[in-house]
Amino acid sequence: MQPPRPRRITLVAGLEIFLGLFSLLETVPAIAYAFYTGSTNLIFAGPLDVIFIFFFLFLSIGALFVGAGIWRRKAWARNSGLGLALAGIIFGLLTFGSLTVLALVIDTLVAYNLWRKETREYFERPSKPSDSSGSDRAPIGTRKRRSEKKPSTAERGAET
Repeated sequence: MQPPRPRRITLVAGLEIFLGLFSLLETVPAIAYAFYTGSTNLIFAGPLDVIFIFFFLFLSIGALFVGAGIWRRKAWARNSGLGLALAGIIFGLLTFGSLTVLALVIDTLVAYNLWRKETREYFERPSKPSDSSGSDRAPIGTRKRRSEKKPSTAERGAET
């Protein structure tokens, strides 16, 4: 049995999923607007907008995967979540707006909680019980293999 998930991890996973959904709600309409009107003058007033929007879409989907990975206790998700949170903080400081304040607060909370020693130890501990814990399963590679092949029905009939 796995140890219970700390509240911090649940909070961080939920915040990452929230940020991913929130970002998708911002990005998808921007893409639809750009393709519907044929205009790319959204942020940088040029074709750089399209690249920027699709990069933001990639980060939004990545945040959803990272949130699910943190929920499932994957070490890659902790590292990726920390990277996404730090990138979000930098991006939020460069493009300051009304909704950016909320994203900055959430990214700061995520980065702080993923950086903590307890969180790092939680992701580094094995999630499955060790052999000394009374598990009745044999370690991989130590199971007894069947040395003999079962005779087919034709072979059994020929023996009699």
